[in-house]
Amino acid sequence: MKEVIYKVSFETYQNTQFDDQTDIKYLNDYCPPQKSRAKNKTVFNYKTNNQDKDFYIENYGNPLCEIHKIYAMIVVEKNEDKISLKFFNGTRHRKAGVFWFKVVKNMKFLTINTKTGDMYCGSIQNYQKKKKFAKSLRRNSFFENPLTEMKYSINNFLINFNLCKDSFTNTKESIDAFLKEIDGGRHSETIKDTDRIFKFYLDKRKIKYPNNFWLYSNTFKSKDFKKILKKNDLKIVDSFMVFNNLNGKKVKKSLHSCVGLNISLLLEAKKIFGDDWINQEDDFIIKCLNYSSTSFVFGFSNLGNFEFFSKEELKRIYKIFKLTFFELELDEYTFRDHIYIYSQLKRYGEINFKWASTNISEFRKEHLDWSNTLEFYKKGEYTRIYPQHYYKILKNPIIIGKEDYFPVILDKTSNYNEESDRQSNCVKTYIGRSSSIIISLRKHSTDSEVRSTIQYEIIKDIVNDKISINRVQFLGRFNSKLESSWDEPLLKLDKLMLLCVQDKKYTNVKITKKCGNGVILESDSEWMENTGRLKWSYKEIENE
Repeated sequence: MKEVIYKVSFETYQNTQFDDQTDIKYLNDYCPPQKSRAKNKTVFNYKTNNQDKDFYIENYGNPLCEIHKIYAMIVVEKNEDKISLKFFNGTRHRKAGVFWFKVVKNMKFLTINTKTGDMYCGSIQNYQKKKKFAKSLRRNSFFENPLTEMKYSINNFLINFNLCKDSFTNTKESIDAFLKEIDGGRHSETIKDTDRIFKFYLDKRKIKYPNNFWLYSNTFKSKDFKKILKKNDLKIVDSFMVFNNLNGKKVKKSLHSCVGLNISLLLEAKKIFGDDWINQEDDFIIKCLNYSSTSFVFGFSNLGNFEFFSKEELKRIYKIFKLTFFELELDEYTFRDHIYIYSQLKRYGEINFKWASTNISEFRKEHLDWSNTLEFYKKGEYTRIYPQHYYKILKNPIIIGKEDYFPVILDKTSNYNEESDRQSNCVKTYIGRSSSIIISLRKHSTDSEVRSTIQYEIIKDIVNDKISINRVQFLGRFNSKLESSWDEPLLKLDKLMLLCVQDKKYTNVKITKKCGNGVILESDSEWMENTGRLKWSYKEIENE
């Protein structure tokens, strides 16, 4: 039997009253003039509008009124072994002159089975239709934070339609009531709302977890991990170590006490330096795990043959690694590029040069020297050919308050080199990277020295063929991190770049290369099936 624990509803009305007109007339300023397609069609002139519920009820069948109801309802209910948080919303709208309504009904839900701990979340869109409705259902998708998703859905709807003056209070009350039915409210002050559901699941399944259990929710999406969990006496940390091929007391201790779970960085360090090195410092492992990054640039251990580095070189790389990921004195992309350039120079036959830098100033000088050397091997005049609508979209400055920011597309060897010289970075080595678009965002004027060098990467979803663009690097001079004053212009630039790739006129970038012997090479670019990144069609043109 269902028991309603919490219930609150909201509704608003948008009503419009018209005068009946039997002749063809243009609508007044309230509705812009429009021509009637029928010779004897009745057209209504606006009279008044209101948001009154009584008017809506009284004129429910009045053809001289356009009525529109928007509603929402939050319900927490208990049904035997299930606790549910449900959010209903919809509209009922009838235009003037007709007797039928356009109805929309939607529902989102989050349900917990109090016996098994299982979580179910989903939605039903347009459920007023018997056939053409859409529904979704997910089970135990803790890594997607469904409670947070529900919270945003409720708040956004209530705010957008002005249904409630204090939507956050109502949302919080409903979630508190929902969680209290699950764990009795015992953890309301100590554990985040989204993590309380995961903890309830772990307790019901008798899974043994550490104090930082919430970090491991992503791991539960893997079926392989769940199999390993059963074989390891339902111990999360032990199973996680087996799953990632980790061992050692220090690793286990760190996994119990870390506040982040950047396992990718730890595995990269393990590949490069080995277990002995990463265990020689007490806090090395936990600093790797705690490193937070908004981007994913790992995989740099595959860029170079680290087994051929001398022991002295590895010691230097170890120092720069810590300056990058622990001290945050160097951008992670720059560290990755340094390894990439090293491997490229080795490929070109530079077998005697060594990694010599041990601090930031030495590294920056070495990075620039290596970039210049690599440029020598790639000598040639490149021209990247972008669709013309790119330049039209980016031709106007981005205005933030009283400041102007000018986006400049780098598309020739000359402006790549100029940007690299001005900024003291290695961007000139990027001209052959097919998926990358480099924008120089310049403050005050198009030739300003105050600028940021920005790398965007175009990706095509291999499932739905949707093209997207991501900002992956955005640095100042000497690869320095930008101040917060650049945040807003960068966000506006992101929107412009998205317009570029989503425009109907979009085509993949092309490139020409004039070699030193006068030969001109030309190439289109095409999508790689396995990664969704671009590559040059002509094999003699460089691909990253």
